[in-house]
Amino acid sequence: MQKWSLNNFHFVACVLHSVLFHVSVRMLGDAGGYNGWPKARGIFFNDKKTFLVWINEEDHLRFISMQKGGDVGEVYRRLVSVSTECVDTYTNYMCITK
Repeated sequence: MQKWSLNNFHFVACVLHSVLFHVSVRMLGDAGGYNGWPKARGIFFNDKKTFLVWINEEDHLRFISMQKGGDVGEVYRRLVSVSTECVDTYTNYMCITK
């Protein structure tokens, strides 16, 4: 997965790919959703941009699985696969028993 720094080019690319909202969304602005960029926030995504992980956007952690077309099963399988891997990695890292 790659991490985008939010320079102007990347910001525009994120908006165009529906990954980021444009700063004109008033409700997010009023709630402080645009404060502190890019500190303590990140967007990670796969090469096809069909799976994204947001850290500290509106939520603490957000998984997004998406793709064009109507194959909802593939989108769901990808979401389950990655989220399961994240839980397993975290569990092993924190030495937590399931």
